[in-house]
Parts: sequence; C-alpha cells; structure tokens
Amino acid sequence: MSGLRIFLLIIMTAVMLVMTVMVQAGQIECDVLQCKLGRLYFPHGQEEMVFEHSPFTIYKGDDSICSGMIGFSGDGVSYSEPLGYEFDNDKIESLHAEIATAEIDSASTIRIGFELPGGENCGPVGSEKTFDELNPPLRAITKNGNPLELHFYNSFLEMTFGLEAHKIDGFISFNEYKPPDEDIITVAYPAEFFAVLFPIVSHPVNDRGVLSTSMYYRFNPLQTSSFFSGDGVRPFNSLYLKDAPTGRFYDYDPEKGRDLLKALKKKPKEISIAVSEPTLIKTANYFVDILNRDRIKCRFEKDRDNYHDIYLDLVPVSENDPAGSLRYIVRVLSADTLSGEPVNTVIRIIYNYIKQGDKISDVAKAAYYYDRAERSLIDDLGVFPLFRPIVYMTSYRYLSNFNYDMYISDRLDEVTRIVMPGGGTK
Repeated sequence: MSGLRIFLLIIMTAVMLVMTVMVQAGQIECDVLQCKLGRLYFPHGQEEMVFEHSPFTIYKGDDSICSGMIGFSGDGVSYSEPLGYEFDNDKIESLHAEIATAEIDSASTIRIGFELPGGENCGPVGSEKTFDELNPPLRAITKNGNPLELHFYNSFLEMTFGLEAHKIDGFISFNEYKPPDEDIITVAYPAEFFAVLFPIVSHPVNDRGVLSTSMYYRFNPLQTSSFFSGDGVRPFNSLYLKDAPTGRFYDYDPEKGRDLLKALKKKPKEISIAVSEPTLIKTANYFVDILNRDRIKCRFEKDRDNYHDIYLDLVPVSENDPAGSLRYIVRVLSADTLSGEPVNTVIRIIYNYIKQGDKISDVAKAAYYYDRAERSLIDDLGVFPLFRPIVYMTSYRYLSNFNYDMYISDRLDEVTRIVMPGGGTK
C-alpha cells in the first residue's frame, strides 16, 4: 500500500467517531514544584488546558507576589518563561499558582493540507475542470465536533501559500517548511513505513537474489537527494521494527556490486523497475541509472501492473506489531504465483519462522525467529530495506494534538483548535 494511501486510510478510519466536547476557559489552582534557572515549574500541562503563553499569578496566602506567562507545556508539567529572578526553593511550599486555562473551539472548521506526489490524481489531460474540482476535499468530524477538511495540493509550494494565506491550518508533507514566524511550527516524525527493494522472485534474472543484492551494494544512503524527493530520510536497516538501530546488512561497496553482476551467467537483455507510488519514482530512477552505467539496459515501468523485474514498495511498520512488516513482505512475495517450487519452499519456511515468533511472548526469544526470517529474505531472495522517510507536520500554534505517531487510532480525530484566555489563538 502506498504512503499516500496509508495516510488517507489511517485518517479516514480514525475520524469517523463524533463526540462533541466543549471546555470552557477558566483557571486552575496548583502548587509550585520548584524554581530552576529563573523558571517556575507547575504540575499541570496540556491535559488541563494549560498551554504556552497562558498567564499565571503566584500567591502567598491571599497576596499576589508576581505574575508571568507559561513558556512550555507538555503532559503533566509546564514551566514559566524566565522571570529574571530566583525564588528560594526552601520557601516554595508556601506559594501557590493560579494559571489561566484555554478553551476548545469545537465549532470552527479545521483544514489540513496534503501534497499529491508528482501531481497524482490531477485528472485527465485537457480536462476543463480545475485541480480543486478534480480533487475535492475529504470531510469528516473530529472527536471535539469540529468539521474536518482534508485539502489536496498539486505542489508543496502551492500548499505553503495556502497555509500562509490561512486557507488551511496545517499540512503533512515529506518536505520541511521553515516557519517565517513563531505562529507556525514544524515537527519531524519517522514515517509509518519504510522503502523496500523487492525482486520478482519468479523471474530468472532474480535467481538467488543476485541482481537485487548487487543493487543494494551500490545503494549509497548518504546520497539522499539522489533517491528521494522529500527533505529527509532516516536509516532503516531491518525488515522489521527492532528495539535498537542496526547497521547495514552489506556495507556500501560499488565494486563488489559490479563483481556480482559480472558473475551472472547470462546477463539480462533488459531490466524493468516499478514502484508502488510516485514518491518512489526518484528511487527507481536512481537504480535505473546504476544498472545503465553497467551497460545493462534498464527502464522505469510506469504501470506497476505491467511486467517488471524489480519492485519498490513502502512497507508499513508499527510499534504495536513489530513483525507486521515481515508478514506484509511475505504477502507481496506470495502474490507472485508463478514462482517456482524452490522459491515457494523458501517463502513457506520464512512464513513458519514468523509464525513461531508470533507464538512467543518473550521479545528476545521471538526475535530469534524473526531474525531468521529476515536473514532468509535477504540471503535467499534478495529483499532489502532501503530507508525510512521523515514526515513533517506543520501547523499554526492554535492547533493542538496535531501530531504523527505510530498508533493508527491516534490520528486527526484528536486534533483540536485552541482559544487562549482573552480570545487569542494559541
């Protein structure tokens, strides 16, 4: 399933619940935890509607002694902007704070933008309809009752103009937006999928995974701009989610990759590479260029349903199911129904390793079987992990809970629009 489709599937399955909630602006009274480096710390944060720039007053008994603004708010903690002076922590227990809380605007429409990679789904050539008419926004309702609209853009630049003109409140992209002022923030997250190099195992050219292994030897993870159209990737050197980062299976070694190609008994007349979505076209062309340099005719196949030898896909990954990516990979390989018996036997062995690991609750012991499945996918079939894209979440500060994590249930149905005390936006 493509990255864009994963985005949309996750979003649309997550925003179907409707639960109208309205929290009135007010204040919360609490102790002062400590004073450190001129900042006061409090035991409440966003869970109590305390946000950055929330005003507060410090009291000793009934007497107010100072006031200020919240500089940071997280879950269960917040602290002030620098006060310019220190409080004696031995006397801090005699103080208490009243912090103004925000309210949730559950009436306004929240608009989120998405960029369609390569102008995907722009419509037929020569159509008289505009891009917006061909790609109308998807609509849903958040848990707080806000109307939610998902708007699609033909380019990243066009989407940033939409944000700056307040046509959208935020967007999700593989490209990083550097905010011109403090009203807009951008946060980076690892995507919920990673790029994988699949050989079509039934094709003679992919016998024993030699071709894809030679390509992996020549894949340089440092040349990000050469193989990915986004602004950043993270190394991902495993076929499933592990507790700790791992190194490459084979070090970058172009000469060894060339030697593998030379060892092929019969060089193919032509190699074709297909992708699961436009985001990976640049990756495909990177490998096309590598093979063409070795005088092996190679082309990018635009229609992935047509005959092709190599396939690039974005494989979903989740902390809730670390080995789920292995099962996905096996399903992709098993769909190649023309595979010969020896290859099918390997796939069945790999699947049995995964099933054995699934039966074991002990993480370390289960990893033994997952590692064997992974090793067989690489050594016997030539399936390789390439990279994991970085997703950038950009929004105005008045959007809260606009984040991207690895849990399907926590998605845009949680996004809220915050109104600060006095009517200002967060």
